[in-house]
Amino acid sequence: MNHSSRLPTGSGARQERAERILDTTAELLEQHGYRRVTIDDVASRAGIGKGTVYLHWKTREALFW
Repeated sequence: MNHSSRLPTGSGARQERAERILDTTAELLEQHGYRRVTIDDVASRAGIGKGTVYLHWKTREALFW
């Protein structure tokens, strides 16, 4: 198992990744609306795994809020 994608909780890289996820989410919500955007869409567009999104936000609603 490759652990290189795991970043320490307080790391700047982890914060940058969270911001990239939020930016991607905002773009997709603008383009497609709340009902059509999935976590899979966000992860794919952000270039990360779906599980990585859930490391930052526990639910779809928490991310979209």
